[in-house]
This record gives sequence, C-alpha cells and structure tokens, in this order.
Amino acid sequence: AAEGGITAVLAAMSKHTDHAGVQEQGCWALCFLAAENDDNKAKITAEGGITAVLAAMNKHTDHAGVQERGCLALGCLADKNDDNKAKIAAEGGITAVLAAMSKHTSHADVPKGGCLALGQLASINDDNRVRIAAEGGIAAVLAAMRAHNT
Repeated sequence: AAEGGITAVLAAMSKHTDHAGVQEQGCWALCFLAAENDDNKAKITAEGGITAVLAAMNKHTDHAGVQERGCLALGCLADKNDDNKAKIAAEGGITAVLAAMSKHTSHADVPKGGCLALGQLASINDDNRVRIAAEGGIAAVLAAMRAHNT
C-alpha cells in the first residue's frame, strides 16, 4: 500500500469495468490490503474502494468469483471500522451481499463470503442489524447454512 498498491488496484478496476477477472482479483487484492490494517481501510475508502467493489458486484452479478470476493472485500473493509460499516450500508452493500447469496446458492464460497460480510456489517451496529433483518438477511444466512452444512 505504501508503494501505491491501493491506487493501482482501483485504477485497474476503473479502467477494466467490463472484465470480470480484473474485478474479481481487484476485490481480492483490496480484501487482503484491508485485512487487519486500519490505515489501509481508511485509504481504500477515501480512494473510492467501497464504491468500486459495489460497482463490480452490481455489474458482474452472474460471476460467482466477483460476488464471493466482493463480499469478502466488504467484510474486510467493515471489520472493526464503524465508518465503513455505515458507508457500505448506505451505498447498498447489504443489498448487494444478499443478492449475491441469493443468486449463487450452489457456489458455497459466495454464501460463505456473504455470511462473513453480513457478520462484520452487523457487529456492534444496530442500524445494520435491523437493515439486514429487514432485507431478509436472517433467512439468507439460514438458507446458506442448510445448503452447505458440511
């Protein structure tokens, strides 16, 4: 990140919006850059990373890899970051995660990533808990658990 990695990832995602592979790997890179690094979470958000992840998920709804890694990126960005939790929810992140889980029920990694994202978004955030429940999140998590109970 100190060498411009966040900027480079977001630039690639912005330039290649139609390329699902670039979007998938971009989400994956942002997830790793955000994991356990508060400075990187803030930088990713300030540079439009949440918007980029959601744009990738909304454009490539049929691509399970984009959906899985988008969910994971949102979860990493939300982890222990109250501002990002609120921003992700405000930008439609809860809806995007639930849509991914609903559309890709047979791909175990998508509901798994979705559950991780929902858990991070709900953690110590009553507004997000209410929103997740209102949008069908409890049913989505239970469906994922039933479908992938191995």
